[in-house]
Amino acid sequence: MMATAMAVVLMGQGENLKPIEWLVGEWDGKAKYGEQEMATKFVYTKALGGSFIQWRYQALAGGKVVFESTGFIGWDMEEKKLVDFGFGMDGTIGWGKAAPTDEKDAWVFDGKLSTSSPFKEVRKTIRKAGADRYTETVAGKKGEEWVPLLKAEYSRRK
Repeated sequence: MMATAMAVVLMGQGENLKPIEWLVGEWDGKAKYGEQEMATKFVYTKALGGSFIQWRYQALAGGKVVFESTGFIGWDMEEKKLVDFGFGMDGTIGWGKAAPTDEKDAWVFDGKLSTSSPFKEVRKTIRKAGADRYTETVAGKKGEEWVPLLKAEYSRRK
């Protein structure tokens, strides 16, 4: 009986990901981190029975990988909002929760980083720009001001 009750509780968690499920697939992009321009790649897949979206990210400069990370987007059942957890090749751990926005087809995650960077608080914004395009911006908080760190544009890989 306990297993059946547990299954009922867990079933349907993927329903909460539907608004952002369009990300599932492979994406190629161009990003600018400060003055450095990079080629970037994202791969989003459904994971753990569809209850999460797993992502894998690569940034390349001069054809060489300069940064990789992986993470999950999921639904926090207690707070009733999307969450994003990421793990970088440099040991950085980042986590964020969906923040309110009035912007249509935009998802904002306010979070924190465990890093030696001066930016402990970050804001990631994903904006759908069409069926096969989106943009991503990342800003770090310095005092009370959000400082742009990364701007990227992505197209779905065909």
